[in-house]
Amino acid sequence: MKRLQKRILALFTAGFLVRAILAPFTGHCSAFPTTYNVAHYTVDEGVNIYEEPYKTAVGIFCYPPLWIYISSLMYLLWKATPFREGWLCDLGTNPTVYLYVNYPLILVLKLPIIFADLVIAWLLLQLVSQLRSEELGWAAAALWLFNPFVIIAGSVWGAFDAVAVAFSLLACYWVLRDRTTVSAILYGLSVAVKHNTSLLLPVLAVFVGLRRGWRESLRYVLVAGAVATSLCIPYLLWNLQAFVSAFSPESMPPFGEFCWGFSTLYLVKHLLWLLGLGMGALGGGAEAIRYATLASLIAAAAYACRSLRSSETAFFASCCIPFLVFYLISPVMNSNYLIWFMPFLIADVLVNRRSFGYMAAPVAIALVYVIFAETTLLYNLLAPIHCAYRNQIHQLYCTIGAWDYVHHTDVEEVRSFGLTAIAFSTYALLYIANTLRARSAESGLR
Repeated sequence: MKRLQKRILALFTAGFLVRAILAPFTGHCSAFPTTYNVAHYTVDEGVNIYEEPYKTAVGIFCYPPLWIYISSLMYLLWKATPFREGWLCDLGTNPTVYLYVNYPLILVLKLPIIFADLVIAWLLLQLVSQLRSEELGWAAAALWLFNPFVIIAGSVWGAFDAVAVAFSLLACYWVLRDRTTVSAILYGLSVAVKHNTSLLLPVLAVFVGLRRGWRESLRYVLVAGAVATSLCIPYLLWNLQAFVSAFSPESMPPFGEFCWGFSTLYLVKHLLWLLGLGMGALGGGAEAIRYATLASLIAAAAYACRSLRSSETAFFASCCIPFLVFYLISPVMNSNYLIWFMPFLIADVLVNRRSFGYMAAPVAIALVYVIFAETTLLYNLLAPIHCAYRNQIHQLYCTIGAWDYVHHTDVEEVRSFGLTAIAFSTYALLYIANTLRARSAESGLR
């Protein structure tokens, strides 16, 4: 026991140090400056970042406000330190976004993301240990802490998805222990960080309903909704129209001609192009098809929950399905989105002893996309270093003959979008089909 505890302590210490070393000098050229600007404009200017022109100046923030509160608190903590030297840099983005290059500040703003990674690893350790064994629990924590994709998306990139996921996994941890009120509060906090985690609601509602009755399930939904809404009240009162417009379809990428990343709809778009058609050929039925697919396959997640009354091991696979459905029908599919379902996937693979390929495949696909689509790595993922050593990096690219590759990669990027979309779509459909088949087999045996 003591030997395992020492291994766990060493594991978490190493996981923290890897992130703390990488975090100050890295950051995506669009994702991380948004965090800085949200905190700067809120604390120093006292403005509503959901309003124009601040909405555009920060890089367009279209998420609930809990991350504003968290990042602003971290910004205030940094302002209380003596490490204030730095410089303001134009990142050359459109719209123009600035980043204050100060390595202690960058580290401080990323500390909630690093802490969220540690929380997720600890929860995976606890959940898998209790359902299977301590050795597998240790493996689950290690698979999260030293997953290269997780490190790149969070500590390097600066995407704060892990913070929302940590709250949602905490909610799952407590709902599995029949602490539904605590779980509902934590789940409300999760949605208040990033509303994408609302995709978990069907599974959590069904799980609570099966265990404690449908009145308790309704109460769970209402408590979670109340928590998430209460955190939005300051901005609702400040400027209701500006806040609502941040989440309107007009502020999001359109379903029509625009598809980005390894989206399945990117494949649909190009298939229609080969037939001499555009996405507009679907007409008004496009949105109906999208939402009908979403509704039917989230219902599949609820179907997967049928065995949850007697088997907690089905819970994690059921949590993965709504996210996979979203990935399949979203017109935008960035690699950091995979953070949303990754902890549930790790738990499912280890608890149910599924093929390790289920875990390795999405990580490999995401890394391929980052390498081949995010071609300007020193700019897109290492923005602070690029700001500090712009001329030297330019000379390095010219010296090794990589500059033409970086700036003339249309064919390579299109190919990477298409190939990763095919691979990930196949993976998602296989996972959903195999999960539903397994649940049906379990139901048949009973």
